[in-house]
Amino acid sequence: MLKRTSIFVCALCLGGLLLSSDGAAQTRQRRSSRATRRAATSARASTEATIEAGRRRIGDQIKILAQYLYVYGRVSSEIEMAEDQARRGNATLDPASIANSKATLQTTLKNIREGLDKLETDLRSSGATMPLFTRIVGVADRAALAEEQVAAGDFDKAGRTLLDAIARLTEALMH
Repeated sequence: MLKRTSIFVCALCLGGLLLSSDGAAQTRQRRSSRATRRAATSARASTEATIEAGRRRIGDQIKILAQYLYVYGRVSSEIEMAEDQARRGNATLDPASIANSKATLQTTLKNIREGLDKLETDLRSSGATMPLFTRIVGVADRAALAEEQVAAGDFDKAGRTLLDAIARLTEALMH
């Protein structure tokens, strides 16, 4: 009888150990491996770097537009005054010089528009920078409109259109 009782107690203890280890195995939390965590961290860092590069490029375009507008204001005023004086018969600048100044404004504005087009295309092509793209979409179209306005001699409207483009780019950086 003692033998049976000790076998029964041993079996009970062994069963208890097995059940408790099964329970612990079932409730144990799985942890991701270090490689998985590193990959997730690396992917997040890569996305953040892509977004930051996009933001820097937007900032560069703002600088380019601001510098252009600084020069544009003076040159466009000189062109308007020279054309007005030529209409009155008091030409101080020859027509070739006026045409050259207009062509320079148009060429520079064309280059700016192409840069804005490339910026839009690049931001659209990356999923990480899509939110930036949605905020600046149409900025290149504003530059194209300004090109047309300069070609038509409507310098004031062109300047305002470019200011609108700068405002859009700036708003994209603020979000």
